[in-house]
Amino acid sequence: MPQTKIKAEMVEGDVADAAAVSYDNSTSGLAAENVEAAIDEVVVSIAANASDISDNTTDIATNASDIADLTDGTTPAGNATKWGGAAYTVSTSDPSGGADGDFWFKYTA
Repeated sequence: MPQTKIKAEMVEGDVADAAAVSYDNSTSGLAAENVEAAIDEVVVSIAANASDISDNTTDIATNASDIADLTDGTTPAGNATKWGGAAYTVSTSDPSGGADGDFWFKYTA
């Protein structure tokens, strides 16, 4: 979005300090009661959200890696070390067959 710069002399009336301009926070939910405080509050919120996005991106990468670990190999026992030699099945179906100690992961598609 392009930014428009406005020179102070182009503004009709008095130019006020943002801290001196009242702000109605009833719709936004911000705690600020003046324009300067509202802008500062939004900047802090943006920084916090950027940090949360970064954390979520890391979590997604970790989860994707964990899922890959669960499904590596060409047979259910392909990751035998992780599963202690037990077989595992990932399916949308209810468990059937297998042996005691095997793992069955049912998911909803």
